[in-house]
Parts: sequence; structure tokens; C-alpha cells
Amino acid sequence: MLEHPNVLSTRPAVRWDHGRQVIIYVIETDLAVSPEDPGYDEKALDSIAEAALARLPGCRNRACIRFERVALA
Repeated sequence: MLEHPNVLSTRPAVRWDHGRQVIIYVIETDLAVSPEDPGYDEKALDSIAEAALARLPGCRNRACIRFERVALA
């Protein structure tokens, strides 16, 4: 798992892209993940993405990362 205060969990997932199977890295976070959401913090998401890309040898850009917001109770 990534070491970041806003990363709650990580997991691999499969996505289909034009009939081809692609492995992506799902990052669950408590941060807003869309610019339209209140509290969106692009710098925090960028720092998480950079850390993830450094750990994923076959991934060169953010296309292989998906952020999912998890609401905390």
C-alpha cells in the first residue's frame, strides 16, 4: 500500500480497453477526486499519483490509476 495520509487502501483491478485487458491500480482515498467536488485538492492527488507511478513499473502515466473516494462515517 502507498504511504500517504489520505490513502485508505489500494488494489489492482481489470479494465477492458478496446477489447484488451488492462490492469489498473485503484486508490481509495478520503479526498475529493473531481474538480467539481468541494474541497478538491489537485496537489494532494498529484502527490499520490506520483508515488503510485514510482511503484508501478509498467505504468508511465495516470491512465493506469483510478481514484475512488470513500466516505468516512
